[in-house]
Amino acid sequence: MRRIAILGPESTGKSDLCKHLAKSYSSALWVPEFARNYLENNGPNYTFEELDFIAQGQLDAIAKAEKFVPEYLFADTEMLVMQIWSSFVFNKVSDFIKRKVEEQKFDLYLLCDIDLAWEYDPLREH
Repeated sequence: MRRIAILGPESTGKSDLCKHLAKSYSSALWVPEFARNYLENNGPNYTFEELDFIAQGQLDAIAKAEKFVPEYLFADTEMLVMQIWSSFVFNKVSDFIKRKVEEQKFDLYLLCDIDLAWEYDPLREH
């Protein structure tokens, strides 16, 4: 299994890129961003402590997808994104997220640039 992480700021096309890449291969899965679903259900305001829960939710979603053993697994959020998010918003990162950044294994990281027009979304902060 090749694990590919898609990174980048808000509104850079990470989710769309993951969806399209997963559709391009006969044995591929896309793991959506857990935080989006969480914030849609719980509101856009969150605490520093909630980021660990969101991170664990993302890890669980990735682990669930891996059980299907696709040839390619595309993740539009992983622990490096969580670390950057936490650092940017709260100016600190939990030990849990730091540890998970060190433990995760991806074969490839693709970084999306800010070359797309920003689109309004009630969950986007910046």
